[in-house]
Amino acid sequence: MTDAVPAALEAPLKDFSESDAFLRSAVANHDAERLNRPAPNGGWSVLQCFAHLASVDHAFADTVEENLGRLEQGSSNTESIRPSMVWRLFLRVLAPPVRFRAKAPAPTQPASVLDPQKVLADFVGAHDRLRSLAGRCQGLDINRKAFKHPFIPAKISVGSLYLVAASHDRRHLWQAEQTGHLQ
Repeated sequence: MTDAVPAALEAPLKDFSESDAFLRSAVANHDAERLNRPAPNGGWSVLQCFAHLASVDHAFADTVEENLGRLEQGSSNTESIRPSMVWRLFLRVLAPPVRFRAKAPAPTQPASVLDPQKVLADFVGAHDRLRSLAGRCQGLDINRKAFKHPFIPAKISVGSLYLVAASHDRRHLWQAEQTGHLQ
């Protein structure tokens, strides 16, 4: 990671890079029909998982961008992210293997057939936005100020939002692997 990124955000950004590489490999090694094939259990296809993530991650980037000006300068600790108890519990529920399913918010519901290159560009583009915004967080307190989460009626800090984004990505990466269409 670059020196301009707070140390606390390096782990989520590394997760984003790993997710980007996973989808690049899937798109390079499998045809569109296979990547659009629904999971045997009736769940989303590989591309639907990543299209959903792209929508959510773009909404997360919008939220960070809208709230950067509200963060305080002179953070005493940007070495770690300190989520509230609510967000620690949410992260635990979100982590794969998936034990709890919820309906995705309407704006993040993917289409049934998707173009692999478009999904890849949208997904990586969302992560690029989050990486760029992370660079603008240097010297800001990413743990203190909380603002409205884009989908859940709760407040979340920038640091916690990055943890949730990375964990949500891992959840759906796991789901994409469970389709059995990537072997």
